[in-house]
Amino acid sequence: MRRKKKWGLAAALAAVSSLFIFAGCTVGESLEEIVEENDLVAQVTYYANGGDFGVTVLDTTDRENVLLSQKKELYYKDGSKIADIGNVMLSNGSIDFERRDYDFAGWYHVETDVNGNIVYEVNEVDGVKYMKLGEKVDFSKTIEDGEHWYLCAAWTPRVKVKMKLVCDTLSEGETIKGKFGEKETELKNGDVVHEFSFSTKGKVESVSDSWTPDFKAENGTYVAYYADEACTQEVQWPISNTGNTDVFIYAKYLEGAWTVLRTADDVSGKMFGFAATQSDTKFYLYDDIDATGKTVTPLDGFAATLEGNGHTISGLTVETQLKQFTPSATFGILYDTAKMKDVTFDDLTVQYNVSSNVNIKDEDKTDSTKWNHGYDAYAVFAERGNGSVVENVVINATMTVFIGEYSCVDNLWDETNQQFDAVNGKFGAGPQTGFTATVDIHIQADWWTVNQ
Repeated sequence: MRRKKKWGLAAALAAVSSLFIFAGCTVGESLEEIVEENDLVAQVTYYANGGDFGVTVLDTTDRENVLLSQKKELYYKDGSKIADIGNVMLSNGSIDFERRDYDFAGWYHVETDVNGNIVYEVNEVDGVKYMKLGEKVDFSKTIEDGEHWYLCAAWTPRVKVKMKLVCDTLSEGETIKGKFGEKETELKNGDVVHEFSFSTKGKVESVSDSWTPDFKAENGTYVAYYADEACTQEVQWPISNTGNTDVFIYAKYLEGAWTVLRTADDVSGKMFGFAATQSDTKFYLYDDIDATGKTVTPLDGFAATLEGNGHTISGLTVETQLKQFTPSATFGILYDTAKMKDVTFDDLTVQYNVSSNVNIKDEDKTDSTKWNHGYDAYAVFAERGNGSVVENVVINATMTVFIGEYSCVDNLWDETNQQFDAVNGKFGAGPQTGFTATVDIHIQADWWTVNQ
């Protein structure tokens, strides 16, 4: 949070009777006139040194210009003690003084070289240039006639939990583009995408899976947070502040636009939806998902990418009424652009229903060639393009086909033996490589046996 400290004038005047802030000059009087009238013969320049005195800086591209511009000039009588802005509370008039996410740590004399020029140094924590600190100011000493002290503020960063970006496919120097609010930026591996402040109890509590970092990627997708850079260990919440250094956790990102599947609703509503037929859609399975109770319609086709990440979707039900001359399968047609990797579908239930032939003539009921044909039911796919990529995909399913009277499913029907052949119900046309499919197929058509 951004906190402002306002230091009023009256309390300082009580302790330092001759202090004057030139910003509060009476209208019509010049600074020189005020200084002369009040016998203010000494001066102190306070530099915020990375902080902010509320001064508007026009040229922010020049770091030294910013540091020199953020200052306050105070004037004193001979032999006065100077104000310790930041520690002495003032109440009449005010000075804005702050630095975001830092605590004020006191005043130091500005270090200068032999020619009297200000010395700068790069801070090891944030890699930014600041004024170099000299001796700490002794506020028990007085400032004398003609002296001009140059002081700079010291700051202590507030300890936080910081989340670093991790993207496995980014090469050294490559970045992910995005925004912090409205500010466009590019981040590389190791850059901070979000910060958590410790509460008054010194803890950072848990955040939900639906939470996203401050950094909104344009050519990348946030997946989840982890305790380790390899993104293999869960974060143990709450995180406690146990020292004076920042705590780091890690945010996994994927290059490009991905749809992250986190819940059973994601599986049923996104993966088994219109997006699955689009070749530019990419699904990423974040975790094992129990989809028990979710029922979906088989896909007409799958043209997308599914990165299973070694996880399992279990308990899903696929159900539909079969149509003549339109083969049905869980994934429909696997198009040439389809890619499935490292995923298991466990306890998959596939249920197909075939309507009865209500228009068949009585004399044709015993002639199987006159029954309704043109139905095809498959557990996994009905057709597969040669360009599709399937690697390490495991299917453990039960497929049940309810066949109405005087109809049959052609790929399960053996014309020679006049019986249902459940062996051929896993796959349709195309290569079967990359799949390990165990399918227990059940045919329910008791009417056929009775009529025969």
